[in-house]
Amino acid sequence: MNEPAANEKAAQSQNAQLAAEEKGYAAVLQREPNNQTALKGLISIRLRRGDVAGTRTVLAQLVKLNPTERQYQELLEAIDKQIADTQKVGTLKTTTPQQPTQKTK
Repeated sequence: MNEPAANEKAAQSQNAQLAAEEKGYAAVLQREPNNQTALKGLISIRLRRGDVAGTRTVLAQLVKLNPTERQYQELLEAIDKQIADTQKVGTLKTTTPQQPTQKTK
């Protein structure tokens, strides 16, 4: 098998594993909404998958359960900043680059 195909297969396998783990943590949280081990696991998986909004939702719940845990609060603030920065970029106007003017001799 060539290297790009092997890399693609490994990525698909990892994504499938993360999806299965995410589903497992979600099932635990259905039964035990305040299970901190499941919340932390779900946060970890969603961060690895790049799901910022999903991470924020679960992390906010963890912060509510641990209001004195500064590490969780700092991570939540960092995610909120990332979301705000992303929204700012989305609202920037696209400009058309100006063509340089040619000097005539």
